[in-house]
Amino acid sequence: MYKKLLVIVIIIVAIIILISLVKQISSALGSDKRLDRLLEDVGNLERENKQLKKELALAGSYDSVEEVARNDLNMSFPGETVIVIPKEMIEKALTPAKKPEEIKIPNWQGWLKLFLH
Repeated sequence: MYKKLLVIVIIIVAIIILISLVKQISSALGSDKRLDRLLEDVGNLERENKQLKKELALAGSYDSVEEVARNDLNMSFPGETVIVIPKEMIEKALTPAKKPEEIKIPNWQGWLKLFLH
């Protein structure tokens, strides 16, 4: 009786250890994928950081400050005149003009018009 109980307890403990081992192996395999994903994220963040540092260096330059002052704040040098053109007028000027539709008249009226005028 004790032998059967001891064998059952050993089997249960072995199953628990086996399940725990399988979970640890699964976790180790998943951590490799997580590590690759995190390394990729670090690379992306480093590239973004370099780009932002370049933009910050350019933002402090005289040309950048002048561009913002002129385009966004409508400022000018003394003696200059600022002209603001509304966006509607720019869009209207850039869109192609519609051709007036030709009035289709019958062929005989066209010939008559040609000879009588």
